Amino acid sequence: MRFRKSKERKASPAYIDVVIGPGANFKGELECQSSVRIDGFYEGSIKTPANVIVGESAKVIADITAKTVSVSGAFKGSIFADRVELLDVGRIWGDVTVKSFLLDEGGYI
Repeated sequence: MRFRKSKERKASPAYIDVVIGPGANFKGELECQSSVRIDGFYEGSIKTPANVIVGESAKVIADITAKTVSVSGAFKGSIFADRVELLDVGRIWGDVTVKSFLLDEGGYI
């Protein structure tokens, strides 16, 4: 039996390699090279040169360092990013340090 070498995919902001689903609870520190999507509960810290997406059903208590952070759910903590997008149903309680900020109508900070 022969096995071929699979091509390894390089980490990229375009790929979401880490997903915390709606029924999941996670506490801890997360460091990765690709994008992260959270739809469940997350408490801790996230560090990535890519993007973080906080979905509508998410509840996040964290310090996030990322390229872009998009918030549709509930977020409490600190964000350090090049860009933050607070979407219409998103809520942020805490500190936001960014170069670019998008606030949709209905978003709460």
